[in-house]
Amino acid sequence: SGTFVWYTNLQNLYLYYNQITSIENGDFNGLSTLNTLNLWINEITSIENDSFNELGSLITLILWNNQITSINSWAFDGLYSLNTLYLNYNQITSVENGSFNDLSALNILHLQYNQITSVENADFTGLNSLISFDLSNNQITSIENDSFNNLSSLVYLNLGSNIIPLIN
Repeated sequence: SGTFVWYTNLQNLYLYYNQITSIENGDFNGLSTLNTLNLWINEITSIENDSFNELGSLITLILWNNQITSINSWAFDGLYSLNTLYLNYNQITSVENGSFNDLSALNILHLQYNQITSVENADFTGLNSLISFDLSNNQITSIENDSFNNLSSLVYLNLGSNIIPLIN
């Protein structure tokens, strides 16, 4: 039973500049018509699995400038309509395999200004519609071969300001 369960027609929810520390399963129950969820500049450190699974209509999710350290495998489950995801300016060091599996409609992914050190093959599977991907200003020192192969729609990839050695 989420706080917003009575607002069944809500399309935009802005919760920026608060002191939210975590997102839990059930927080957004009943918000099936939500298009935009803005949570930037909070103190979010973790996202519980299936926290967004009620938000099938969500198009834009803004989580930048929080304190998120890692992305769990099921964190974004159910976000089938999501087009843009902002995760920049966090403290993300790793992305679990399968974290983005349900995000087949995602066009834009912002992961710049985090602390990601490596990119592995299965980190970004499921992102078949991804057009723009920003991984700049991280601490990436290694990229596994074929890490971006499944991103068949990719047009823009920013890997600037990392510590990447010669790429073969």
